[in-house]
Amino acid sequence: MSDSMGAKEEGGLAAPFLEALHADKPLRVWSLIVTIFGDIVMWQGAEVAPGPIWVAPLLTLLEMLGVESGLARTSLSRLVASGVLEREKAGRNTFYRLTPNSADEFARAADRIYRDPFPEPADAFDFAILDRVADRAEVRARLEAIGFKFFSPRSR
Repeated sequence: MSDSMGAKEEGGLAAPFLEALHADKPLRVWSLIVTIFGDIVMWQGAEVAPGPIWVAPLLTLLEMLGVESGLARTSLSRLVASGVLEREKAGRNTFYRLTPNSADEFARAADRIYRDPFPEPADAFDFAILDRVADRAEVRARLEAIGFKFFSPRSR
């Protein structure tokens, strides 16, 4: 983590968060950038076509999170190369935005993540046990197709 950033001051409020963020080594900066675009820039999926983001405040935010600017720039370039982000230049300023395909994917994911977690419960439910079924994989596939959920991943 960058010593020059000052966000991780002794006893500061950000210290536990930053320690947790950097607990997994190495930090996946591209994943952090994708999270910023998906959760903040798109307002948790509500803004489907957000405007471009100037790179300077994005780099400042990432630096506050302990990401060095060189690593952040490399990750941004890789996200552009992979088609997740688009880069726009206006004079000496660089802006980033989600590609249309990425924005659509983010919107679908946000719908699953942020919508009300569960529909209203039904008055009844069906329970199936697959212990003595001749072709468990086929029966499981048919049950999944009509909406059954499984308690065990070993049900195949």
